[in-house]
Amino acid sequence: MKKCFMWLCFGFLVGGCFPTGQDLYNVSPRFSTSESSVLFFRNTRMVFYDFQEKPEASIEIYRPKEATASPDVPGYVWFMAYNRLQDKAMVFHESTPPLDKDPCVGVDWEWDKKDGTRQTVASMPCPGLYPEDNFQFLVRSYRQADAGRVASMRLASGKTVPLFATEENQRRFMRLVRDYLELVNLI
Repeated sequence: MKKCFMWLCFGFLVGGCFPTGQDLYNVSPRFSTSESSVLFFRNTRMVFYDFQEKPEASIEIYRPKEATASPDVPGYVWFMAYNRLQDKAMVFHESTPPLDKDPCVGVDWEWDKKDGTRQTVASMPCPGLYPEDNFQFLVRSYRQADAGRVASMRLASGKTVPLFATEENQRRFMRLVRDYLELVNLI
């Protein structure tokens, strides 16, 4: 009986020390950072980014050293902004010139079936102007890409193009999202 009680207490102790991760599908937009997460980012992750300071606004801009989209195809170039005064980090994007000419109307995530065809498993709106919209887009896209799904953008002209022109573009996007989620203490 004593051994059973001891194992039960040990189980509660271990369960309390290692809580389960927060489900990213239901997370609310979060922009607040902590001093330790900013310090970690600056010391370990900043090597992957070009740094630009806007001293008049107390903002630091971090752009991936290699863009998340090729300039000659429709896509989004993502970057992070950190406001030192408010301890907030946000992610923004710029459209490539081809995407400006033929804007995005939606994003579909597809799964490769065993018979070689693709099935749409998720559809979402294109990234928006506001940080809250971008946060939701980043989190949903991260989960879909992490599951091995393929994204395509529906354009206003009716064409469908890949969200990421190359695997390298997707890898940079995934790194930026991971770094951002660590910066706002979600992973």
